[in-house]
Amino acid sequence: MKTIKWIVFAFFCMLYTVTVFGAEMTASQFFDFNHAQKVTRIQIQQKTTGSSVNITNRQEIERAYTLLKNTKFSQVATYDAYTRNHNMTTGDYVVTCYEKDAVQIKFDVTQEKIYNEKWVLIPEKTPLDFYYFARYMVLTKPNYQYSFTEEDFQKNSIFWKESPVIFQKNQPYYDETNGVMAELQTLNRAFGTNADYDINTQTISAKEKKATLFGVYQNDTIYVAVQPFAEFLGYDVLWDDDLKILSIKENKNDNALWEALYGKPAAYGTIDTVFENGVSFQSFLNIDTEKPFSKIVIENQKTNHMTVITDENHLQQAEYALKNTAVYQIMPYNAQAQQGLLRYKVTLYQSDEAVKELFFTSENFVRDNTHLVGCSTAFFDWFYKMSEIDYAKAILLK
Repeated sequence: MKTIKWIVFAFFCMLYTVTVFGAEMTASQFFDFNHAQKVTRIQIQQKTTGSSVNITNRQEIERAYTLLKNTKFSQVATYDAYTRNHNMTTGDYVVTCYEKDAVQIKFDVTQEKIYNEKWVLIPEKTPLDFYYFARYMVLTKPNYQYSFTEEDFQKNSIFWKESPVIFQKNQPYYDETNGVMAELQTLNRAFGTNADYDINTQTISAKEKKATLFGVYQNDTIYVAVQPFAEFLGYDVLWDDDLKILSIKENKNDNALWEALYGKPAAYGTIDTVFENGVSFQSFLNIDTEKPFSKIVIENQKTNHMTVITDENHLQQAEYALKNTAVYQIMPYNAQAQQGLLRYKVTLYQSDEAVKELFFTSENFVRDNTHLVGCSTAFFDWFYKMSEIDYAKAILLK
């Protein structure tokens, strides 16, 4: 009889344990901190752009888990219960943690919460630090839409327009002096080119152009240095040292946004082009183009964060963006009719004196108190990236 009572008691204890576990969740269980050391890769995808970055650096993986461990959650709810009482916004980022090629955990991240299809975790305070970790990684690392396997991290992969170039026989290799070397024949086929290479003179020729290019003849085939070869053809190239991947992309059309919104103009203006109202971008800026910038201050209108740029290299990049941007139109600014949502206030300094104050709007216009200027997307992208990276770093390192 005692045995039967004991069995019944044990059964109810088991039932109670299962019921409690089924109704509650801790952050440790949700993120599976006990297996964090086994995670070899964290993939972060930004939903709005489709950008997908892969984190394989051990310190960066540990930094991600440290942020998650230090986050205090004020509420943990089941997904169904939460959605009955709240509107569930789409996650800004999707985070997937891998143990080699196996998914360990996958969850969505917004500024206010972390969730999967079963649980919703709400932090005690916002903004959520891990959200800015994800943003920082997406802004600073190369992104690929291709799904990785563990072997991809162990070889020098070459990506063309987000897809890997497949080498059937002669695989690429890494040379300490010249970077990734790859079979010319396969590169020609992948890029749709017909470049000729003279191994004796180390000369590449294509599209009526010639240039010196390092190459070798081995295994009955010609290998060339891929990065200078792609740059010779006019493509953007980026070496990802973490993943050992050379990413090659076509130069994007920075004017595509304007053409989609307003139609393709007969010609885009330059900094010196005088528009119908007698104003050029140069006269709009009203700065001495012979003087370098000494400082640039970017005020994020959404977060009120101030980014102060004094690094000479970054100042030169800003100067290049200002002097080389394509200008779509210049028109008088009407404060009542052309409000627009302000994104950034930018102050330019020369010899430590504020020489120009600009306002960037949500429609990718830049204005002062008298004129409104439509410029190419690249002009805005630079200021956006500098400000957002600086803000994310400030949040992460506080």
